[in-house]
Amino acid sequence: VAAVIGHLLTVGWLGGRPLFAGAVAGRGDVVVLGAIGLVPAVIGSRLLHTARDRMSQLGVSSVVGAGLAAVTVALAPQAAGNGMEAIRHSLGGATVGLMLAMAVGKLLATSATLGIGAPGGAFSPTMAVSAGWALLCFEGLSRLGVSLPGDRWDGVLAAMAIGVAIGLRSPLVACVVVAEMTGDLRLVPFITLVVLAALVVDRGADASVDRLRRWTTPPSV
Repeated sequence: VAAVIGHLLTVGWLGGRPLFAGAVAGRGDVVVLGAIGLVPAVIGSRLLHTARDRMSQLGVSSVVGAGLAAVTVALAPQAAGNGMEAIRHSLGGATVGLMLAMAVGKLLATSATLGIGAPGGAFSPTMAVSAGWALLCFEGLSRLGVSLPGDRWDGVLAAMAIGVAIGLRSPLVACVVVAEMTGDLRLVPFITLVVLAALVVDRGADASVDRLRRWTTPPSV
């Protein structure tokens, strides 16, 4: 409801513009490419969510966390910022360096800074990380000779929604927020399909981890 009202107010009344471009090849390709990059995007989102929690639980010092973030940004400058510019730069063709900066660099930098309690948000960084993992999947398949449908940007839109749903544990928000950011609310049903599939994969991963723990945990006497 907030997304719809915000969209109507900002676009219809205040003359606002979308934050991201809409689907390039077609809304259906968002679902197709979302399915192709589904597992990598879920993995990246889960890794970021886990890394943030672990950094906080370990009580890493501010010096160590800031140092890790600084080294990461020095090696991958495109990992700096909140991730929005990196996402925009992926439109029209992302380099492997940009993909790695989003998938790995942003994951490390965000985990380090948030883990030590530094001020900052996780919303756009999580979208950038999941998009980076999906783009690496697309790049790998292309190099193997697999012809992908549509435009990779359509897969990025789906991956960003997966990041919000899995990395931030906000599936309802994920169904509408990326569509709202593109100014095309007709994307909502297509993105919802991707989010539902991501939730199935995520729950399956949780169940597999639980079974593994039961198998590896010795019985109590």
